[in-house]
Order: sequence, then structure tokens, then C-alpha cells
Amino acid sequence: MEDKIKISADEFFALRNTSKQRQELIEGTLKNIDACTIQHQQTVIALSDYIHRYIQHSEQAGTILPFMWSKINAYNVLIPDIQVTFKTVELNITCYEGVPDWIIEVVSSDASRDYFEKLELYKNLGIREYWIVNPVRQTTTVLSNESNNLGLYPFEQTVPVNIYRNMPNPLEICIAELL
Repeated sequence: MEDKIKISADEFFALRNTSKQRQELIEGTLKNIDACTIQHQQTVIALSDYIHRYIQHSEQAGTILPFMWSKINAYNVLIPDIQVTFKTVELNITCYEGVPDWIIEVVSSDASRDYFEKLELYKNLGIREYWIVNPVRQTTTVLSNESNNLGLYPFEQTVPVNIYRNMPNPLEICIAELL
């Protein structure tokens, strides 16, 4: 059996400047990222806008970072479609460093990576909440690490955002109303 060569996040960023392929680093292994569909991008924009307005209007903690590099640790650098963190974020960064509180991945062509590899990875890394939004199936899979709960919601159903459940104005999202 051939051993896979692992690289560090620093090596990844050095390679990123020379590669024309969009890639992520998962457990030290380079993974190519497929191009996003228009439906994928429209879903990310609608969700990002809704979450951004919630954070601004309700004065809740949080910063939303769509399509932002996330250096989670020395061997994991990802580009979640949407990530939300309660930590203070400088406005001039090009890469968020640390573990986000909430990650949303919108399924495009490589659904198995989102449903299996990233679900397990985000669970192990301590992401508080992970959503997999599937525009084709019109479902949202929600992993709440805090309650160790995995749920499946149709787009027509309102989904509570667990990391905001104890806020004075809890966030709930009905994706069908956004698209």
C-alpha cells in the first residue's frame, strides 16, 4: 500500500500561488474543488445575504465570511461556501484562521465530499454547526456538534440555527422563501 504524502498549511499556501486549480487541504491531502453551478452560487448569495442582514439588524454577535479561505489548523485549509464566527475578524484578512462556529456547504457536483468527508472532518474539528444545503434534492442536513444531533429538513421547513438558539432573537431560516 502506498503512503500518501501529507503537506502542511504553510506548504499549501506556497503551492496555491502556483496552481491554477482551486484546491483545499484536508488532513494534509490536496483536494481539487469543482467549479460551482449558477444554482450553487445563487443559493450561497441568498443565504449569505439573509444571515448578514440578521447579524446586522439584530445586533447579534458574528461575522459572515462567504468563500473565504479558512486555515482551521496545520493540516486543514478549506473554502467553505459560508462560514460564521463569533470571533472578531480584521477587515483586511484574506484567510480566516481558527475554527468557525458555523459552516454551510452548498452541494454542487461532489456531494460525497460534503456528506461524508467534510461532515466527519467538521465534527472532529469541533465546528459547532454544519449545514449541507442540497438545491437539487431541496434538503438541508444539519449537524449540531453541541447537541450531537443530525437532522434533515426539506427547503419548505424552517430550520433553527442552533448557535443562535439562546439569543433574544433566534435565527431560523426557510430556504424555500429565499430562493
